[in-house]
Amino acid sequence: MDHARARLADKRGGGATVYALADDDGAVDCDPARVLELDSAMRALAQEDERAASIAEMRYFGGVDLQLIAEAFGVTDRTVKRDLRFARARLSELLDE
Repeated sequence: MDHARARLADKRGGGATVYALADDDGAVDCDPARVLELDSAMRALAQEDERAASIAEMRYFGGVDLQLIAEAFGVTDRTVKRDLRFARARLSELLDE
């Protein structure tokens, strides 16, 4: 998040276009403003349903397997899938606002 904020700061070039030096560095090129919107939506989701937010974070940002997430939270994989569906739908709503 700090990296995204820094990229948006006027003293760092503000809206200047950033070009990657190499394609194989594994970095994802995305709009810093969109990253901040996602962070805000994730925070709002966490206030509504902390487990769903944590599960979404583990799955989408950490790439953790559903079964491992289920074990970590002490729930079934079906519950994890249900929480992921809720988180995805709620995040979509929050990002559309």
